[in-house]
Amino acid sequence: METQVKPAAAPLVEPLPAAEWPLERQCEWIADCWRSQWGAIQMGLLRELGGQELAEFKERILRRHQRGHFLEGLTKLGISRDLPPAVIAGRYHYLSNMLGGLSMEYIEESPKRVWVRYHAPSWSFTGLSLIAVPSIVQRAMFAGWHPHNGVSLGCPQLGFVVTKVFQDGEPYDEGYFEEFDQPLLPEDRVQYRPVTRSPDFDPDRAPKLDPKVWPKDRLS
Repeated sequence: METQVKPAAAPLVEPLPAAEWPLERQCEWIADCWRSQWGAIQMGLLRELGGQELAEFKERILRRHQRGHFLEGLTKLGISRDLPPAVIAGRYHYLSNMLGGLSMEYIEESPKRVWVRYHAPSWSFTGLSLIAVPSIVQRAMFAGWHPHNGVSLGCPQLGFVVTKVFQDGEPYDEGYFEEFDQPLLPEDRVQYRPVTRSPDFDPDRAPKLDPKVWPKDRLS
């Protein structure tokens, strides 16, 4: 009769106490908790009140954030106010969202037209939850912030054109800031113009944060 030898038990590894986590790990964990909470609030609103109520809620939240953080954020991100308004707005959204963990693309087609793309999955909705959210909610994201940047910059000609939305079957959310030839009425500051083709992204030409001003710990 053969004697079976039991495999040696794996040595126990003591978990690292949270107080001893590196700063990067602490920040990632806090961000994951916040993202889950923010997404759960939105999905709960969608379930209980419907897409229109969620869209209005999200637009109000983003509008409040735009008023409170946009101009101050330009200074923090090192974006010169001497640049064309479309470039200022595009760089703000690219750099600030990249800091927040979103995968983005940025293309300066001209000084008066700058594209931004938000890759799937949406930051707010993890996994497959994005497909349960109607497109009016994603459009509200644009309506709550992007079209108000021109007014904040003192450039009433600056608006935002939405060209692609996840829930319309597109691979990403996309649009461009454009400085038009005349001041825009409030209802014209955000427009919807679907396109089938748009410019390619070149990461080497995208704006970057100054590593001396933004070292690793500050990025975290």
